[in-house]
Amino acid sequence: MSGFELRLIAYGIAFALLCGASAWGGHVITRNHYLALMERQEKASSLALEAAQMAALERQDHDAASIAAAEKKVVEVSTSNSALQSQLADGLRRYAALSARALSQATAGAGKPDDSAARTESARRLAQAVERVSAGCLGDATELAGFQARELSEQESR
Repeated sequence: MSGFELRLIAYGIAFALLCGASAWGGHVITRNHYLALMERQEKASSLALEAAQMAALERQDHDAASIAAAEKKVVEVSTSNSALQSQLADGLRRYAALSARALSQATAGAGKPDDSAARTESARRLAQAVERVSAGCLGDATELAGFQARELSEQESR
């Protein structure tokens, strides 16, 4: 073999090695680029997931606070309703006692003048008491219906 042929073979081997090294270097650079890109995407998705989880927890805390406030209001309304019922029952007992007394006085003194003014005043006070209780119950029922409607709409939106 001549020197020219040996040089040509050596240049061919050198060229093949240079092409192989270039291909391997390109592969490494590309792989590192895509690994870094995938790592950034994974990090961004994990941050987005974490933010969504935090938002869900905040919504749960807000919902729990709303439910607790509604339950507290229901207790207050039922307590108020109980007090109004107690007042109504007391008023009815007083009215029954006054009616019984007025009836016994009317039968005892049939010839005496009529005391219809006292009965009219008693009936007026009873009507006022019934109106107060009815207004309180109506207001409480309206407020409770509002709570229920809001809670149902929140549950439907979930």
